[in-house]
Amino acid sequence: MHTPRSGRERAYEYLRTSVLTDPGLVGTFINEQDVAAAVGVSRTPVREALLRLAAEDLVELRPNRGAYLAPVSPEQTRQIMQARGVIETWAARHCVGTGTVPLPALEEHLAAQESLPSHEPDEEFARIDAEFHVALVRAAGNPLLERMYDALHARHVLLGITAARRHGLPRATVVTEHRAILAALDAGDADAAEEAIWQHLAETERVLTGVGRPPGPVGG
Repeated sequence: MHTPRSGRERAYEYLRTSVLTDPGLVGTFINEQDVAAAVGVSRTPVREALLRLAAEDLVELRPNRGAYLAPVSPEQTRQIMQARGVIETWAARHCVGTGTVPLPALEEHLAAQESLPSHEPDEEFARIDAEFHVALVRAAGNPLLERMYDALHARHVLLGITAARRHGLPRATVVTEHRAILAALDAGDADAAEEAIWQHLAETERVLTGVGRPPGPVGG
């Protein structure tokens, strides 16, 4: 029997999966009453959820104004890609070394991306994109790293939608890069998988920021 989720948990999940991943709301203040109505709760659970999101640096709480959904700066984009890369490449190496690469799940998500009709919204493509990467991290079996990675999820989806909608990142490019990651993992080649992951993240960063840099971890 599942324990019913609290109003705060439902508001938190709604904000993470709907409001925080909508590029159209970036640069605006979150309307607490609209969120409360959408979730079916009072404004108190919404405020509690916003406090949690602020602690995760996903919103800014401004005195007398409310919760602000700040744009993701080029530097923040670089940091997000860097953090993702560190966790994902570790997960890839670990899974290859332990024989726990989740090939069926990765193939399923990639097939879903490949078969997604062009008229389907960018939000759905970005959601599947995120699930592809999450599947690899989860398979590594490190709950601490998984929680750290999960904290990046909303921005992962937001940046994916933004890359497609505002900067014209072709879906075919993403699919090709995912295919390269999957091929390396399937071959048990950890070095190739790491390189493919960094190449993928570097290309997304380049599209979002307009600034290219060599793929791979960087200092500072």
